[in-house]
Amino acid sequence: MYKRRKEYKRLWIKRKRDKCQKKREATVIVSSSSDEQSPAPNSCHVAALVSSDKVREPEIDQRSSVTPSQINLLPNHEPFVLPACADNLSTNYDSSESDNEEGNKLRNNLINWVNAHQIKHNAVDELLKILKQNGHPDLCSTSRTLMSTPRSITITVKSAMEYYYFNILHQIVSIVHMYSTAKETNNLDVLDLSINIDGLPVFSSTKSSFWPVLACITNITPQIVFPVAICYGASKPSNLDFLSDTIEHILLAINEGLEVHGKFYSVRLQSIVCDAPARSFVKATKLFSGYHGCDKCMQRGLWCGRMTYPEVENFIERTDDSFRRQTNIQHHHSVSPFCSLPIDMIKAFPIDYMHQSCLGVMKKMLIAWIRGPRNFRLSFSQCSKISSRLVELKPCIPRCFARKPRTLTELDRWKATEFRQFLLYTGKIVLKDILCESRYKHFLCLSVGINILVSPELASSHIAFAHSLLVQFVSQCKVLYGDEFLVYNVHCLLHLANEAQLFGSLDRCSAFKFENYMQTIKKYVRSGKNPTVQVVKRLYESEPTITVRNPVKQVYMKSPDNAYLLCLRNGKTNGIVVLAEASSDCVKCKIFDNLHTLFDSPCKSSLIGAYKGNVNRYYVKCIPKSKLTSSWKAICCKTLSTIVFLAVLHEI
Repeated sequence: MYKRRKEYKRLWIKRKRDKCQKKREATVIVSSSSDEQSPAPNSCHVAALVSSDKVREPEIDQRSSVTPSQINLLPNHEPFVLPACADNLSTNYDSSESDNEEGNKLRNNLINWVNAHQIKHNAVDELLKILKQNGHPDLCSTSRTLMSTPRSITITVKSAMEYYYFNILHQIVSIVHMYSTAKETNNLDVLDLSINIDGLPVFSSTKSSFWPVLACITNITPQIVFPVAICYGASKPSNLDFLSDTIEHILLAINEGLEVHGKFYSVRLQSIVCDAPARSFVKATKLFSGYHGCDKCMQRGLWCGRMTYPEVENFIERTDDSFRRQTNIQHHHSVSPFCSLPIDMIKAFPIDYMHQSCLGVMKKMLIAWIRGPRNFRLSFSQCSKISSRLVELKPCIPRCFARKPRTLTELDRWKATEFRQFLLYTGKIVLKDILCESRYKHFLCLSVGINILVSPELASSHIAFAHSLLVQFVSQCKVLYGDEFLVYNVHCLLHLANEAQLFGSLDRCSAFKFENYMQTIKKYVRSGKNPTVQVVKRLYESEPTITVRNPVKQVYMKSPDNAYLLCLRNGKTNGIVVLAEASSDCVKCKIFDNLHTLFDSPCKSSLIGAYKGNVNRYYVKCIPKSKLTSSWKAICCKTLSTIVFLAVLHEI
């Protein structure tokens, strides 16, 4: 009896081991319609995810065979998603929708509510049960039916990462269709495309991250970011194969164009926006920490405890021809897949001032003032005074800024928008009379230079002056902060004027809009089980019908949103308007016209719209609303007797 029991146990263990071995060797895992499924034993080797009925679907080539000229024939183009006939989506939906108009209105309202607040599906299921029991029997029973969630998502493996591709041609057509009521599309013949590639950490406890490929049409406003591909893995992509589908379809669109509802559009890849590490990765070049790491010039770096670039002038700039021929072989690792596109490999990869100036130079200077060497480090009392001034400015920051100022004690948690706010606006106020005069004027060179380059109006007329200010800033860094301060980000200030001249302003080639969308992707991850499937399903569920109209600039009456910079006499910016009362067409305003410059070096502050005046010296006048909507918005800071105005120059 004992031997029989032992033999049975041995056979049972063997069968179990064989079964586990077969599972590990399988190339397909089964995905239920719920996102809360168990992760695969090795998620980097997932080939497909199929529906919960255990029927395996054949692996499908996700690259669409539809040519750009045929895209207009595909029905039901929806924003952010492929059409229902897309080859990489199994659309096996339930069809228990109400046919009456009231039921459809309720359903659409529920969809908008779920998308706006990211309500979890189990909560939506409970709500639908309650509504069905209380007067809405025709309403669908599950959140999957309500949101038209696809039952299965086909996930392939590329570059050792889970990979899902949204056909970029369908995406562009869907986005252009959304602008059909906008005036800007009437005379538009060329679509300028901007691509963003960057890593997105998801969980604080692991190194797993997304590497989404995002895109945006830059010559239509408002600009809408849309996904092109989603990659997820335990580390960065092992190679650049995850870009092959995107580059292939972009080349097809550039060569043949796109036709949307009978109108033909040419497509042009204007820019590939990345931070420095991602840019060197996709261009297959050396990192910025290498001796030949600058991708704009051929200056050889100098090692001073870190890689520095001491030369300010007389360096040789790179060209598309020299890059493709790899004349400076020390700069290249291999051949970038973007070389197959008809683009300028130097100009099409702009320096992103969000990472370079805001998160780079400005953060480096603040850390040097707070924690740097004794010869230029601020005292504790000086840092406390700067922090208190920042807190006092909180009520003065208008709603066009995503964040209010925070103290220097939270510097490690500041976001890019906070560093931009300090660099362009608040730093001029809070550092005055605290930072020594030489370093304050040095900071103003950087602040005024970037202020000019972020404004399309100022960049078109004062770009040479902005470049001279940035050259002066970089040349004085060595004297004020030492040789080791001239790192890659500081060196790139010498190339920013060229980027602003090429694109119109720094904001038009920055990653701010893409970083905002990154946070949307991060919010779509609700658990650690198959995050790629979760994100793709949430993207398909997102708002299905959006009509983009011409944006209307609102005029606000309440502080801190009621300050405007007004051109009063001969086009000169010498008047500040603070709104007091509004009628149908006119606004009763307080006008401060007896103003003085906030500083006179390195230039008069009136150039960038920075003024100060007496808080009690103004007159009242009615101004048409149309004149205010064409004016610059301003930050208004009041004290007991002084009022300070700072024009908001960056593109909101």
